Amino acid sequence: RTFVLDKLVHNKADINHPRDLKYPYLITYAAVIDALFPGGTPLNSLSIGGGGYSFITYLEQTRPGGRTEAVEIDPAVTEAAHEAFGFPRDTKAIVYHLDGRNFVEQQVRQGGDAPKYDVVLGDCFNDYSVPFHLATLEYTREVASLLKDDGVYMLNMIDLYDVGDFLAAVLGTCGNVFKDVQV
Repeated sequence: RTFVLDKLVHNKADINHPRDLKYPYLITYAAVIDALFPGGTPLNSLSIGGGGYSFITYLEQTRPGGRTEAVEIDPAVTEAAHEAFGFPRDTKAIVYHLDGRNFVEQQVRQGGDAPKYDVVLGDCFNDYSVPFHLATLEYTREVASLLKDDGVYMLNMIDLYDVGDFLAAVLGTCGNVFKDVQV
């Protein structure tokens, strides 16, 4: 199935085989996670953006024993994922319906009481772009503060191939926060 919101494909999945990822960037997410955290190690993960929730389902199935959380601003997106995209209603994933920045700020305010994540996935779009407030230096610093020492922040983004100005800006921002930035 293909999950379309506004004018953009947000996900592709075989709902009968959730471990068989179909969307290329999700395959990349899985490969990076497997390289950094081998052997099915349970993970504490946070996805900013739910979309079709296929990667949330994938993590639950391939990394049992971890804590899987997702922040999705629109409850209707979550409901559509339940109804048409195979996101189980009895999921153990914790879903928060609010803006990703607000969630991250709440976690940061909790200080030492906030969970630390192995993986934070930036997978949030407003039509064709990442919402600007999820690409700022302040937000990126807050995300970094929620990661474990060996944690990783992966950001899916869209830019104009022939220009790349947004990619350059995001790389600059991430380079000011993280010692290792890869594209």
